[in-house]
Amino acid sequence: MITNETRDLPKDILNILTKNDEHTQKKFCEILYNRTYDDCVGFIYGFSYSLDNNNDDVFWIKIGRTIREDPHCRVDEWKGNIEFCKKTKYNKKLERLVHLLFNYANKIRIFNNHNQVEWFYFQEYTDVINIISVMNRYLELYMDNNKDDKIDDKIDDKIDDKIDDKIDDKIDDKIDDKIDDKIDDKIDDKIDDKIDDKIDDKIDDKIDDKIDNKINNDDLYMNICKICSKKFKYNYLLIRHNNSKRSCKPINITNNDDIYDTDDTDDTDDTDDTDDKLNSSNNKIQKIKKQIKKIDLKITKNINNSEKNIKCTLCNKSFSTKFTLNRHIKSFCTSIKELNNNKKNLTDKMNNIKTHNEISELRKMIKKLSMMQK
Repeated sequence: MITNETRDLPKDILNILTKNDEHTQKKFCEILYNRTYDDCVGFIYGFSYSLDNNNDDVFWIKIGRTIREDPHCRVDEWKGNIEFCKKTKYNKKLERLVHLLFNYANKIRIFNNHNQVEWFYFQEYTDVINIISVMNRYLELYMDNNKDDKIDDKIDDKIDDKIDDKIDDKIDDKIDDKIDDKIDDKIDDKIDDKIDDKIDDKIDDKIDDKIDNKINNDDLYMNICKICSKKFKYNYLLIRHNNSKRSCKPINITNNDDIYDTDDTDDTDDTDDTDDKLNSSNNKIQKIKKQIKKIDLKITKNINNSEKNIKCTLCNKSFSTKFTLNRHIKSFCTSIKELNNNKKNLTDKMNNIKTHNEISELRKMIKKLSMMQK
């Protein structure tokens, strides 16, 4: 059985190998090309007995191995005549291969009623010593090359491992960097959100305070003395003023013609009319205040909602960042501009009504004074 592997064998060995059956040839190849065979340095030897009638064509020979420093000791134990002795680096493997190679001539001999193995009986010319020498050289060459291959493989493996480790380290570093960046981004976002929330809360508080001040400032001084028209923040101050020992002085108006007509008409009707007008104007003022408050609530609600959605709820425009949204709300949103204009107009209207009310109250007081003089 000649295969691609056995084609490289020396001709002397190949010719002997083909004399064996296929099973023996297969076993021979398996052991020969087994690179992990456990072995050591030793000797392979051959000997015969002096009683054997050996010649070049027909002869008996026993082939064995030993790891002793003096292989002749082993032959002396058998009381034989040594035929050859070869030192080899692969003691066990070479003996096993030689036995398989000469398996076709393997015989069991009986000496002194005992079976002896590892004897070979050749019935034709066979140069055993030369074949074993060729086999030893081929085996050592093959195994040494295999060792070099193993060394090369180890070096290649180390280089590959280093390269793989570097690649893995780079990949791990990139993954770690991405994870760290994500974690840092989340932490930064949380910190930014907290800072933004604090700033927004402060801004909202200031805006709310301003709105409350604007709405409530007009209500702070609703306690007015009917005689001198002096305003007080609290009602108890007005009561104390009225109960004071020093009576309050009425307002002196020099140009009465600018304020009211001096025609002698029915004073009671005029006072009733002025009271009605004052009441209606006060109602108007309260309505206007409510409208202004609604406008302010719309604006502040838009700011609060926009911080969460990054979207202006008045004009429905979307933005990528809070900064651009805030800039839009402060300077560019047309809806907020319209609301602010409406608020300004309502404020002006309310101020006009207030001045009108003050004039009406003055007229009413003057008429009272004139009636007292009469």
